[in-house]
Amino acid sequence: MPRTPSFLHATRHDGPVLRCPVCTKKKGRAFDFCWLCLHEMHSMKCKNPECEGSDPRIRYLKTCEWKEIYKVSCPALRACPGCGILIQHEKDCKHMTCKECKHRFCFVCLKPAKNGRFTCWAFDSPFSVAPPQTKLPQANNGST
Repeated sequence: MPRTPSFLHATRHDGPVLRCPVCTKKKGRAFDFCWLCLHEMHSMKCKNPECEGSDPRIRYLKTCEWKEIYKVSCPALRACPGCGILIQHEKDCKHMTCKECKHRFCFVCLKPAKNGRFTCWAFDSPFSVAPPQTKLPQANNGST
């Protein structure tokens, strides 16, 4: 597992492989690792038997607890539709502004604000509940 604060570059663009230049220099050989679980790769296969081959944030989103927000049950954890950072709802308003990318969206239905307004109406109006997310936005799918 790499433990160096260095810049990394993808060795392939069709899988979760990164090369650590510091580890490569120290070991005297290419040191590739899985960016999903950070374990060393061998022959393009992750050595970690528990690695599912997908971004671990998806597992958290699929298995998180649900909570009630304004009399509607929804997942307590969401990925920002703008950047993919995980956001846990704590209390109060369903309307969110991501601290990372400033994307404004409804935590319950995941619809974005348009022209400064939310399309899911007022805080206590009926609205649809988006299911647990199974994909992350392309802008930040974990490979950056």
